[in-house]
Amino acid sequence: MAPARALIHDLDSLPYPAWELFPLEEVYFPNSQVLFSEEGMLTRRRLDVNASYGCSLVCKFCFHLGIAGDMRYETDADGEVNVAFDQPGAYTRSIRYHSPEYVVGLVRYAHERFGIDFVGFLDENLMTMDQYSGRTWMKEICRLWHEGGLAPRDNPDGTWTGVRWSGTSHATLCNREILREMRSAGCSHLVYGYESFSPHVMKTIGKGATPETNLRSFFWTLDAGIRPIPNQIIGFPHEDFQSIRENMLAWKRLGIIVKPFFATPYPGSEWFTVYRQRIEDQYNGDLERFILDLGDATKITAVISENFNAVELLGLRELMINFDYRQIDAYEETWRRNHGLTEDEPSTLVTAHQPRRAAAAE
Repeated sequence: MAPARALIHDLDSLPYPAWELFPLEEVYFPNSQVLFSEEGMLTRRRLDVNASYGCSLVCKFCFHLGIAGDMRYETDADGEVNVAFDQPGAYTRSIRYHSPEYVVGLVRYAHERFGIDFVGFLDENLMTMDQYSGRTWMKEICRLWHEGGLAPRDNPDGTWTGVRWSGTSHATLCNREILREMRSAGCSHLVYGYESFSPHVMKTIGKGATPETNLRSFFWTLDAGIRPIPNQIIGFPHEDFQSIRENMLAWKRLGIIVKPFFATPYPGSEWFTVYRQRIEDQYNGDLERFILDLGDATKITAVISENFNAVELLGLRELMINFDYRQIDAYEETWRRNHGLTEDEPSTLVTAHQPRRAAAAE
């Protein structure tokens, strides 16, 4: 393979995408609807764009750590190449974003030439870019959206003039002011990677959020008129019965039901490096088979939970969705007996430092 090519840092030097070379009328536009918001379901001519590349967060499950910083390859004294990650306080990042003028100009071009009515921002996280820019980037995009005549106005038949849009957000980096400005400029929904509402789980995943900031951002976003889309994960290394119940309680408070993804150690993530041997063991040493088995985390591949196997995670997720506390309580009793834990002991086989499974086996 050829050496890695240098990154283009002046992103505004890039030409607009040649969308005319793609089957917009035959494929793209007939599949424009997104089931995340009322406006998303009504859109007829959607295109997706990237306004930025990279992210300032250090989530341990994110495979982009391998392509945007932190992960590196080191050769030891024996000539073996190993993967290493930067330590807290020394993270490296390659964060790039188009200027607001370029972003709005791109959307205006697509609107005028192809008649689009909706844009999905595929960025890692719009709010991390806004924070990185000193809280100027997103506000300027919204201002120029109005100035460029893209702010939507509703028609009686449910359509609109202008361009609505959606993207991603972060629980600790959003605020009421920017959410209101985003809504005024046409933002219909924002995807939040809440991951978990359990304090002890969130402390281990590098997300930089808490259950309280998750809850706060959800209601702030609703108050602004934007629909928040909560993504969650089950099967974290320290997932246990306590965290399962904490997630369910949060759903009740928010008035939502979430079908969590499964914790997946994608190559490039810190989890892949930490749990490499466990992954290989689950695929009989065939790492390529694991790679080919990977999808969008809606199915279980390699399990990295210290407490639950694949069958347990599938069953527990179904019980969570149905708020079936009775069956969860009953299974915890069975689970404790199977692992030799008394009622007084924590419902986990690991602590922050020492696996309990090995102690129980001894």
